[in-house]
Amino acid sequence: MQNFLSVFKLKFTYFIIAVGLLWMYARHYNTEREIVESSQQPSPAKLDTLSVYREQIVQNALTQIGGAYVEGGIAEETGFDCSGLVTYAYRDIMPLPRTTSQLSQVGNIVAIN
Repeated sequence: MQNFLSVFKLKFTYFIIAVGLLWMYARHYNTEREIVESSQQPSPAKLDTLSVYREQIVQNALTQIGGAYVEGGIAEETGFDCSGLVTYAYRDIMPLPRTTSQLSQVGNIVAIN
């Protein structure tokens, strides 16, 4: 039972990290950055597109609930690690680097507030 709880806590922790990364990327996807940088109000069509992207990313990730955590994992059949899950979730939207280290080098730095 102790081993089961340890594995569950580890999987849950990695899942929370992956969801956080997904949220971060979805929130600051290039199209949204362009909206923020422009002085004009975003069009409803552009906002709808962002919603579709977010929905697709989240749905891709949710399909893996209950899947195996595998260190270095990149395949749906065998399991993912946290960066593998992020890369998988974004597969229909945009190509992303594979590792957490590589992911940290892309995107834009944004203020916390």
